[in-house]
Amino acid sequence: MNGNASRDYSRELQEKFEIYLLGLIFTVLAAAVQTAKLGSSTVADLAELSGWTLLFVSALVGLSRFEWLPVVHVVHGKTQDLDGYIKQAEQAREGGQRVVRVGDEDMAVDDAIALLQTRRNESEGRKTSLETRTRVKYQVHKWTFAVGLALMLVARGWVPARAAVESLATASPMSPIAASAVTGAASSARRASSR
Repeated sequence: MNGNASRDYSRELQEKFEIYLLGLIFTVLAAAVQTAKLGSSTVADLAELSGWTLLFVSALVGLSRFEWLPVVHVVHGKTQDLDGYIKQAEQAREGGQRVVRVGDEDMAVDDAIALLQTRRNESEGRKTSLETRTRVKYQVHKWTFAVGLALMLVARGWVPARAAVESLATASPMSPIAASAVTGAASSARRASSR
């Protein structure tokens, strides 16, 4: 696999992962809302509602990021095209050519290079800005999903965990049935050893 094929394959895997993650977030959010049992505990209810909110934010930010990714690629492609045009204009200048065609008009080579450089710098600035926003959106998307999911686990596990802790705290060290079973087993063991 050459470098371009590897990059294309990597991009394809990343896109599949992003689609999967977005679908997963919407699925978890829908399932959480449909199976919610609010009112059993204030802590669980707050965790549940906070989890829903974060999952919803994650889904919306993920959609926004997904919407802007093609724009980032288009701007990146435009920047690469401008790099190629600049290189062609510089080669034309080195070959002794004085005039080149830029768009629909003929221009002096030096003017064309300057214009193309300006457009390239503008495109590079826009590309950098879009990439930064896309990275920030990805971080928000990822972390609101992770925290939202953790809050959902807290919400669903809070009441059973609290009941288990309270049960352990109020229970006697050994129930009467277990105590009689242990006592009976100990007596049987003593009788067997004395024979």
